[in-house]
Amino acid sequence: EAFLIKLSDLPKATVDPSTHDFNALETVIEEAQLSMIRHPLEDALRLASRLLAQSHNVNKEVYIISDMQRTLFTNQSTQTGDQVLPLFSPQVNFFIVAIGSKDVSNIAIDSAEVMTKILEKAKPATIKAWVRNYGKIPLRDYVVSGYLDGKRAAQGSISLDAEGSASIEFSVTPKRTGNIKGYVELESDNIDYDNRRNFGLYIPERMNVGIVSPAPADAQYILLALRAGNNDTTQSLMNIVQTSPEKFPLLDLKTIDVLCFTNIASFNSLEVDRIRQFIESGNGLILFPGDNLQIQNYNSTLLQKLQIPPIDRIWASPDSDGGLSFKEIDIDHPMFTTIFEHEERRGIQSGDIVESPSISKIVQRQAGRRGHVIISLNNGAPFLSEHSLGEGKILFY
Repeated sequence: EAFLIKLSDLPKATVDPSTHDFNALETVIEEAQLSMIRHPLEDALRLASRLLAQSHNVNKEVYIISDMQRTLFTNQSTQTGDQVLPLFSPQVNFFIVAIGSKDVSNIAIDSAEVMTKILEKAKPATIKAWVRNYGKIPLRDYVVSGYLDGKRAAQGSISLDAEGSASIEFSVTPKRTGNIKGYVELESDNIDYDNRRNFGLYIPERMNVGIVSPAPADAQYILLALRAGNNDTTQSLMNIVQTSPEKFPLLDLKTIDVLCFTNIASFNSLEVDRIRQFIESGNGLILFPGDNLQIQNYNSTLLQKLQIPPIDRIWASPDSDGGLSFKEIDIDHPMFTTIFEHEERRGIQSGDIVESPSISKIVQRQAGRRGHVIISLNNGAPFLSEHSLGEGKILFY
């Protein structure tokens, strides 16, 4: 009679009660699958000891089939004083069948990450995967594939040194909105268990944008930018809701993803508390100051609560023909992902100037240590900065 114990099945035996069908036992061993569950060899030996103690056979044998890696052994043992208690009687015979001693070629995906932060239907999303070669033979042009909804969406190749690692990026294009399951997969090798890593995409059906302005004219250019590229045959990604400062308390922020405030003179404490909670819960805020801006109110009421450095002053050019211009642009920021295509980006480095208008009036301020300057001006002030608050983001022009 025979028992079978797989470490992944502990604390129970794989075959228990014992069997006399050794053909069936061999089949179970041959069909055993790799498992991420691991237990010390000592746990299996303790179980084997209990099972053999129940047997009335004279000949008792234990066969250990293992690659004998160090992770199988622990330093803990059941002890009485300094003496280790024996698990088996001297009559039990042990046989060790060593396997896995030859070098095995194995390539694995350590991780996969969605690099694109702003996801849209029918727009490419960049996926980055980190691949490791655990073998002792270099690999060249090893195929890596990306899948969306179970269908191959991209494919690339990677070269790896022996026992080396490298990363690969490729683009996948989601064809629908909603939650999309994706994964990165390698070609089949000796160990397929680590050849796949999953990732997920959430593609919003529409983005709900709330614009608050004293007059429709204040939001004119914002609306033109948000509606750019729309035509009669395509549905706009943006669902735009316009309101005034007086009606802002009536706006249901649960239905809004991004708030835009343009040319707002001042805020009261109740409005700021709503805005802060809105951002902290994972939504976005865009601030477009205008001529109506009251610096003291912004500094003491709004910016302080949003953890943004205060405004110094309003700067205006004394020369009607001159003004400020962009100094540096962070073109690697996610908001520029689909603006500069790969061909257009060749030779353009983050910080280079692509094109700049002449700016005659700005809110003079600093982004602070916690802020990130996306576009800076040639006088050192930020033209556009990004700030984090809770789970949300703030863009301040």
